[in-house]
Parts: sequence; structure tokens; C-alpha cells
Amino acid sequence: MDHGGNKKLPILLALFFLLGAGLSIESKFHFMRLKGFSLSPSNYNIENSLWKSQLFPDQRVWVSWIWRFRSLKKEIEREFPIRLTWSLRGWGRIEARYVAIKPHFLLLWHQKVWCVSDDGLLWEKDFSAFHDLVQLPESLPCIEWSDELMAPFEVVESRNVHPVLLPMEKIFGWLGGLRQTGWLEKATCVIVERQGGRFRLRLTMNLADCKDVTLLVPDAPRSWQTIAEALGPIVKDCGKKAGLMIDGTYGNKIVVK
Repeated sequence: MDHGGNKKLPILLALFFLLGAGLSIESKFHFMRLKGFSLSPSNYNIENSLWKSQLFPDQRVWVSWIWRFRSLKKEIEREFPIRLTWSLRGWGRIEARYVAIKPHFLLLWHQKVWCVSDDGLLWEKDFSAFHDLVQLPESLPCIEWSDELMAPFEVVESRNVHPVLLPMEKIFGWLGGLRQTGWLEKATCVIVERQGGRFRLRLTMNLADCKDVTLLVPDAPRSWQTIAEALGPIVKDCGKKAGLMIDGTYGNKIVVK
């Protein structure tokens, strides 16, 4: 005779009773039902995406948000350039909050302008769903990424925000060097391209009376100050010549064409 099975039966019956009682109470008082959900700041596109992603598969069980949030956060942050968090505002009342990611610089690639954050995320600047999310300062630097270089990110159609494949440390160094020399404010165009096995920068700018000067510099900003100091005499000697090319990638000499 199986006495062990007989001992388990009362326990199972008690569990079924408690489950049934809980469901009965829930159906009458709705204590597990979602009482309220808000998004702050308000944003139609983000909130619409949250609900489309089955935010609460069963609105009676609001606590499902707790164990769904991690995967939901990953999904939404692939769609929008934001950081998503949440807090409980009373029993069954959830407030989701987001902070828009600020771009550090703009990247021109394949005839589109992309925003790039300092932590290495990239999204299309003119994507319609982002217009009311990110306010771009007018002074945001822009560099062009040559088509001859490797793609700046892996194209994945299921996401709008991409991790970059860019040499971010080098780019931060270039931007710092461009500011230090004053070229960033003067340049109408800054292109990153390849020279042999290294990067080089191609700048277009007006210097004194010389219009549309092309300046080629190596990818090591430590050498730029020396080049910058030599530009004044070079431009003075060339007069008002337009379309001048100054090549500073030869190491200890500067070639003027």
C-alpha cells in the first residue's frame, strides 16, 4: 500500500483550494489587475511601441512587468535612443521613465547623417520617430566617413539604434585636436579616409584670402599643432590662390600643390 501518496493528497487539495480561493478573490476585487501605467516624459511613439510589445500580456497580472522589464528594456532601447527605467507609484500603478541619449557628434555616411553617442551608439538623425526626442545643439561637430572605409555599424533591420564599429578613441582624439588647432570651427567639411594602412583626415576650409583650401593631415593629432603653425606663412606666400592643397601627411615636410 502506498502510504506516501495518501500523505501528499491533503497537501495537494489544500494547494488547489488556496489557488481557487485566490482566483475567486481576484475575480471579485481585481487586486492583481493593472491600476495605471504612465510614461514620463510623454511620448506617443515610445508608448505605442511599449503596448505593441505586449507590455502586459495579461492586464490582471501587473507584476508581469517586473519579470518582463529586462527583455522589454532591451527591445525598446534598440528601437529608440533612450535609457528606460521604471518605478512603482502605488499598488498596481507603474511609471516608466526614459532619458534620451545625447549625441556626441554627427557622422555623414552613405548620404545620410547619423548621430553618435559617446558610449558608442548610432542612429539616423532624420528618422521621423526621433524628431521630438533629441534636441541637437547647433555646435555639434560633423565628420564624414568615407565609403572606402568599413561600415561604421552592422546593419540589422530589426533595430534603429546600433552599436558602432568605429574607432571611438581615435575619433575623440581627432575632435579634440581639431578644436585645439581651431580647424573645427573653420572647416566646412571633415572627411576621414584611408591612406595606405592608416587613417587620414581631409579638411576643406577658407584660410585668410585663400578659398576652399584642402588640408590633409595624418591620424595623429600630436603633429597637427606644428602643421597649424606653418599654415600662416604658406597661405601668405600663395596669395589669393583658390583650391590650394596642403598635404601634411609626409612627416617632417609639408607639400603644397
